Amino acid sequence: ANALKGDREKCIAAGMDDYIAKPIDQKAMANKLRQWLPAHLHAHRSVDSWVPVDEATLNPAALRTVREIMGSRFGSYVKMFLRETQRQLDQIQEVLQTDAPLKGIITASQAISSACGQLGASRLSYAAGLVEEQASVCDATGGDRSALRQNVSRLPQLFAELEGELRRYNASAAAQLAS
Repeated sequence: ANALKGDREKCIAAGMDDYIAKPIDQKAMANKLRQWLPAHLHAHRSVDSWVPVDEATLNPAALRTVREIMGSRFGSYVKMFLRETQRQLDQIQEVLQTDAPLKGIITASQAISSACGQLGASRLSYAAGLVEEQASVCDATGGDRSALRQNVSRLPQLFAELEGELRRYNASAAAQLAS
């Protein structure tokens, strides 16, 4: 059952705090839960338990869309994406090794999550989103950084998996164009 036009407004007017239309998108639902649940309820989650195991490293439909939009620039786009994501991962590691405020981690993980989401790299997008959320909570409360450190330590592995998938996809796409 799809939502009818005006359903959201009716629900908000009736006193609801928010609204999600059917069919429910899992990522939208997770974002709404993070928005409305108290931060302490999810501040100590781990990437391993939060990133869906059955989620593919890359969403083929999203990747095809980006490839269609970028056309012949797709290979350059992938190289730039990988370079920038690695730079942001390095920035996250540098900040975490100090007692500095976590703004750099929040900014870098937000950028990673957003860029990965656009590319269809759901697993790394989810994980970076969790790191962003935990860094925000730690920064605001001065809380323990151990769960954050543990989750940040998983990002390079997720990135390496993504990098391998993107390189295979890019090589396959180039071979298809050549034939």
